[in-house]
Amino acid sequence: MDSSIFPLPVIRGLTDRLYDKRKAAALEIEKLARENAKSSERITQIIDTLVQDFVYSNNPNARNGGLIGLAATAIALGPAVVAYLDIIVAPVLSCFTNQDPRVRYYACESMYNIAKVAKGDILRYFNSVFDGMCKLAADTESSVKSGAELLDRLVKDIVSELSTKSVAPDQAPLNPPETDEPIEVPDSLPRNTAFSLPLFIPLLSERIYAQNSAARQFLVSWISVLDSIPDLELVSFLPEFLDGFLNFLNDPSQDVKVSTNVLLADFMREIKAAAHAASQEKVDLANQIADTQTTDQIAPGEERKFNDERESDPSALVPTTSDRQIADNDTLQTSASDTFEAPVSESEGVGKGTYVPGQGVIVKYANIIQILIPHLSDQEEDIQNIALLWINEFIGIAPDIVMEFTPQIITSVLPLLAHEGLSIKNMAIETNRNLQKLVLQNPFSKARVDDPSLNSQVDPFDYQKTVSELRLQFLNENEETRVASLEWLLMLHKKAPSKILASDDGTFPALLKTLSDSSEEVVRRDLQLLAQISFHSDHEYFRGFMVNLLSLFSTDRRLLETRGSLIIRQLCVSLDAERIYGTLADILEKDEDLEFASIMVQNLNIILITSSELADLRKRLKNLETRDGQQLFTALYRSWCHSAVATFSLCLLAQAYEHAANMLQVFAELEISVNMLIQIDKLVQLLESPVFTYLRLQLLEPDRYPYLFKCLYGILMLLPQSSAFSTLRNRLSSVSSLGFLNVMPKSLPEPAKRQGSKSVPGKQDEPSIKFQDLLFHFKNVQALLQNVARGAVSRNRRGKERMPKASTGAPLPTAYTGSSQGGPSMTSLLNRVDARDRANEIGNGQRSSQERSNSATRSSSPSGGRVVGRSRPRKSPPSCVALNQPFKVVLTITNDLTDEKCYDEITLECKVYDGNGQEFNGLRLKDGAKTISYNPYNGGFCSFEATVTQLPPGGTAQLMAHAVSTPRPSSSDNVDSLMTMIGSNSLIIPVWTTSFRVVKNTKIATDSDNQHQCERRLQLGAKQQLRMLEDKEESIARHLWDSGVAMCCFLSSAASNLNNPTIRINHSSVVIELGSGTGLAGICAALLFKPRKTILTDLDDALGLLRSNARLNTLSAPIEIQELDWNECAVVRSSLPEKIDTILLSDVLYNQEKHDVLLEALDLLATPSTQVLLAAKERHVDERIFWEKIRGKWTAKLLYRVLSSEIYELQKLQ
Repeated sequence: MDSSIFPLPVIRGLTDRLYDKRKAAALEIEKLARENAKSSERITQIIDTLVQDFVYSNNPNARNGGLIGLAATAIALGPAVVAYLDIIVAPVLSCFTNQDPRVRYYACESMYNIAKVAKGDILRYFNSVFDGMCKLAADTESSVKSGAELLDRLVKDIVSELSTKSVAPDQAPLNPPETDEPIEVPDSLPRNTAFSLPLFIPLLSERIYAQNSAARQFLVSWISVLDSIPDLELVSFLPEFLDGFLNFLNDPSQDVKVSTNVLLADFMREIKAAAHAASQEKVDLANQIADTQTTDQIAPGEERKFNDERESDPSALVPTTSDRQIADNDTLQTSASDTFEAPVSESEGVGKGTYVPGQGVIVKYANIIQILIPHLSDQEEDIQNIALLWINEFIGIAPDIVMEFTPQIITSVLPLLAHEGLSIKNMAIETNRNLQKLVLQNPFSKARVDDPSLNSQVDPFDYQKTVSELRLQFLNENEETRVASLEWLLMLHKKAPSKILASDDGTFPALLKTLSDSSEEVVRRDLQLLAQISFHSDHEYFRGFMVNLLSLFSTDRRLLETRGSLIIRQLCVSLDAERIYGTLADILEKDEDLEFASIMVQNLNIILITSSELADLRKRLKNLETRDGQQLFTALYRSWCHSAVATFSLCLLAQAYEHAANMLQVFAELEISVNMLIQIDKLVQLLESPVFTYLRLQLLEPDRYPYLFKCLYGILMLLPQSSAFSTLRNRLSSVSSLGFLNVMPKSLPEPAKRQGSKSVPGKQDEPSIKFQDLLFHFKNVQALLQNVARGAVSRNRRGKERMPKASTGAPLPTAYTGSSQGGPSMTSLLNRVDARDRANEIGNGQRSSQERSNSATRSSSPSGGRVVGRSRPRKSPPSCVALNQPFKVVLTITNDLTDEKCYDEITLECKVYDGNGQEFNGLRLKDGAKTISYNPYNGGFCSFEATVTQLPPGGTAQLMAHAVSTPRPSSSDNVDSLMTMIGSNSLIIPVWTTSFRVVKNTKIATDSDNQHQCERRLQLGAKQQLRMLEDKEESIARHLWDSGVAMCCFLSSAASNLNNPTIRINHSSVVIELGSGTGLAGICAALLFKPRKTILTDLDDALGLLRSNARLNTLSAPIEIQELDWNECAVVRSSLPEKIDTILLSDVLYNQEKHDVLLEALDLLATPSTQVLLAAKERHVDERIFWEKIRGKWTAKLLYRVLSSEIYELQKLQ
């Protein structure tokens, strides 16, 4: 230490452990500094010595002494300390982060004394001082916190008093900005001041994300202080720190929450004041323009009134009507986000005239809204509440800006309509309502202000983006959200029908799919929207809607059963019932799927008879004297012929009793099935309903309605002895004394003529309804149905009728868009696939045309027809069973989606296998039964007790259940059998339970059913067997689907004909399967072709089952299992092989929402040389949209068809 600067006693005093001695030494330094105050060189030496020898010393006592010495020097220099602040402030601030709490405390004390002397000049170092204080606010030492609080109060006082005081340019803040992004400065903000808010904001933006409650309380207090200074206009910088500031509302400290809420309320008041000021500025500006125009147009000789005179006249301050018109029509109107530039003094930073709150303040509404939108989905309710409140306020303050963000806002607001918190739910409801009002009040578009000569229009509201976001809400789990999204679409369609439904946006298929929603209210709104769209569209579009609806019912029978009546009735309420029924009848008449047409006609007939919404339509049917009634009856009749009982009911409804009686002769030629008897039973019950009151009264007039008696007695003769038989017999017996059956009148009274025909004026002998032609048509349709029932005619798949090309009106639904120039669309390709010859397709070359036709035929029967069924254990054997002790097994048979049971009565046989897969005779069923009966009408389950009678080799066993080969569906695990399914003999894929132990000791056995999986085995040729585990319960990813089995059939067939160039997998190939699920296709390819590398991918919840299945099969090369989310394919692409030869896809089109990400993933993984093999089974009409999306980017070639599934080869275009 330099003793030439300080005497030795002073040096010893500064380094002493006792505070009093350090203080005494500091007083000596203060005295020394006063003596040398005029010598800047000497003062600099004193400060440098204190800094280098004491403050930067490793001795804590010396540091404390140095800090006291610097404070004493500053006190001695007084105002002159400003010249030395650069070398004083930095050393003191460095001690704010010292590990010794005493050093940190004395640093606060020293900075306090320095700031007290320097006053406003300390603000040049404000950022550094603030940063240090922010860290000290979270200090764990109470003495340090108290010292920091003392310094904090002093600096706040200085900022409040002197922050806007002007200084010379050379005294501007020394704190450089911590960001390169320019910050927009309000015009009202003073220039050249000691405190610079624009330079401070980047630091605040960084510190605002602090998590410590004390630090947050410190920041809140400072934001409050800065906001209280009018000239700073902190609200203009709100977007820079609002995001982190909102997070203060989730702080555990209640004080922080309260202070934050108060500040946010203050900011909102300031924003409203700024918006009001901006609005007033525009009014004043318009008045000035009006005054100028009035002055310029003053008549000769008229006295000019100057401004001072106008101000002196109170009436002159009231704008005239012409003034207001000019203000309204003025082209200089600005949005709420614009500000009027008030005159500003660059030197003083003050505007001219009276101070107006909010005048000249820049509020970045768009930036604030962008910050608020993510917080609408925050987990903290207080944050959600504030975000909702602000968005709601902005709707009134800055409607034009909010309009631009409507798509993003509704995405976050609609889910909150079902929020558990009442306050948030109510606020969300209000915000949603205000948003709808805002959009409704918004004109279609507004002219370009910058160039009125341009004809282009700019619409601030993005209709298509809004519709896309609303469509995503259909998948939300909350009913209120789904209802609100449909209400939005209803409102938007009313406002702008032409902008809502684009031909390629997927909205129409999504609306159709929503008809399957679990909520009846959602379905009603959906139907209302579909009806509204159809009402504003042309006939072709309406017909296309009906075709789509029928296709949906055809593929989703459960929807038809549960919601079919509701859907039809609601559509009839919203649209013309006669138009709906007429169009549906016309489509069904030409439908080649006779079974579905019959089911649909039965449903439509029941709705027609029972629904109050169709009362007017029933009245029109009764009036066959009019041309409209005749045309309606004829149109319905030709379609109703698909169901004999429905046609008979229609004749009773239309009072065409003579024709109905003639139909009974055709009934005698038909095979009376159980289903037909059930329909007749229902008809008898309906005859007792109020709808047929007129018919029952007509029984009292047998002379006028003789054929009515014949009809009802004919029905009675068809019925077996049942309750319906008794009901009808009792009804007829009650009027038998008045009626007659044996004698038919030779001529009927005039009213009775209408029962058989209706005469047209001028042509009395020519019937208007040609009943003989109708009866002939009825016979033909019924004969065809009988042939189909006998299996003589194979059922053709639905979808033959396509929608006509659109002419005008709304665009056609995507699923029914025809081909464009350049070739047929994939949709039309799907429709022609039944007629294409498969002679050259691999695997089918040795089979006859009849076999190919049969194996490629689809069915839409409730049981899935020739679709492969699966026997499934609902309750497996326990994990451990006792020898000679019975245990319970429950089996069911479903389709591949596991949501629909098999409707055939099937005989099952159970066998037991040891751990090596060898059958052994060790299984006994209850009462010595050999087989088990599955009855779909007995709950769809079959349960039985089984007993293992001998220990299997190795101690483990498996049960296998398969269908016995009878005229009923039989079992097969061989792909050759699966490929050659013909006729109506469905195949049931056998099932193995997972292994269970067999023990002698009954105490070891357990009754717990902890096995959640079962096993499938597919025989690939003569030697190879594919073993696959799948979940017993409902799971999309962990089940074998039909398309996966179809892909195995294709691969097996291709492997047996390796010279066929269709398949390009070899020993050097890299094969990857996307959406592997159980891994069926990928593992099959690995077994058959032994590629160099096989990669199975899926989401995380499916990986465990994939690994189990890979281990279960003996593979020549290991299979890699990798998690792959199609949304993140770009991220993980580098972890996959650069060159992929083959990509396998099975049943990946069922979710239309995933089509885009699937195509993006394929685009990243595939090259033009990559072979993409896709197995697809169409279950919903919206799956067809995939084929439209790949047009122009991929080619698709149909390679194979089996099990109602198609195998396509996709090739990426260059």
